[in-house]
Amino acid sequence: FLCQDCGRPSQSLSVHHLTYDRFGHESMSDLRVLCTPCHDAADEVREAEVRARAQQAWDHACEDSSNRAYDTYMTKKHGERYDLVEDEYSREKFEAWREKKEEREWYER
Repeated sequence: FLCQDCGRPSQSLSVHHLTYDRFGHESMSDLRVLCTPCHDAADEVREAEVRARAQQAWDHACEDSSNRAYDTYMTKKHGERYDLVEDEYSREKFEAWREKKEEREWYER
């Protein structure tokens, strides 16, 4: 039997899942038959991709949270049409306010 990645014959082959999206109901295109070294390497690649997607999702959530906080700050400070008074320093002022707020909350614990 041959490994589908390196093409070398092996007595010890295993099935590698390219995705777990349809686990238990996989199509053949979701699977690869690999030797142990190729399987280990493929698992590492998949795990790195999963970590990268999780980091992207986290970064996006943090950005959304920051944008919502900025919107709330500007609305409370200037009203619903804060875009009429927003300038290049608005984000800096918000960040400075937020740092002070987080510092104050840390000391109040």
